[in-house]
Order: sequence, then C-alpha cells, then structure tokens
Amino acid sequence: MKNGKIVLIVFVLSMTVIFAGFVSCSKEKTEEEKLQDFIAQVGEDVEAEDMGRVLGYLDENFEDFEGRDVSEAEEMIDKYFTRYKQIAFNLLASKVLFIDGNRAEMEVEISLSSGAAKAFRKLIKFSGECYRFKLTLARPMGEWKISYAEWRYMPLDQLFPESFKILKEVFPNI
Repeated sequence: MKNGKIVLIVFVLSMTVIFAGFVSCSKEKTEEEKLQDFIAQVGEDVEAEDMGRVLGYLDENFEDFEGRDVSEAEEMIDKYFTRYKQIAFNLLASKVLFIDGNRAEMEVEISLSSGAAKAFRKLIKFSGECYRFKLTLARPMGEWKISYAEWRYMPLDQLFPESFKILKEVFPNI
C-alpha cells in the first residue's frame, strides 16, 4: 500500500507540473510581445536577404520619411541587398510607444553590418553602425504591417541605455 501512495503522489505531482506547463505555454502573447516578435522576424528575413518576405512586412500604403512608397522602397532594398552581402541584423532594443487597436508605434535600435565575418559579428552583436528606426504599424487584415518608417544613424552616446548596455557587455572599453 505504501508503494501505491507514492505512485499516486508522483502521478498527482506530475499531472500538476504538466498542467501548469500547458497553461503557461498556451498563454496567448500580448500585443507588445507580438510586435517584438514581428521585428525579430523582419530582422531574420533581412539577414536572409529575402526580398519577398521583407516587402511583405510593408503596408500597401507604406511611406518612409523621404516619401518613398512600396515600389521605391523595393528599389532601395534591392540596391542594399546587391551592395551588401552576408548582412548581420542585431536587434539591440525596441520600445513599443503605444498600441491603439489596429495601430501602433515603436522605436527600434539595431546594428547592421555585412561581409565575410557575419557569424562573428552576429555573435558579438556589434557592427559599429547603429540605427534608430521609428515605425508606425497598421493591422489591416489581422497582421502587423509597417505603414511608416524613418531611421537615422545613431552614435553610441545617443543609443537607448539598454542598447548601450548590450554593447558595453561585449566591448567594455567603448
């Protein structure tokens, strides 16, 4: 009978752990988490130089800070992919500024680089070229799309504190 109680206790504890794991795994992501995942996926597709997927993230009414629409953005991205090979996209920090129904704004800091040492640069998360993007996103058909983008080069001393902290961990003397 003693073995039966032990088996029952182990069974109940196991089921509790499994159930708790199932509940925590099945918890739906927040909109902020979905936006963070969206930016991470954009980065992966930029690194893969997948023009179709990258363009798929742009809303049909996309416009950037210089007035480029989707077709002009495609030309710009194509030139970038042609000029730069083995792109490393490192997401340093991202902030969701607000979410209002089917509209959101984010600021994202990334480091970009290209060339033969991609794996090493990706590992150390630094390229020397950091940019801050301000994005407006729309969700016309249930999926987030970029409807507006502006970006600028960011010197190290103007990065978000969390971005600089990431770089400082890798390069203590910067």
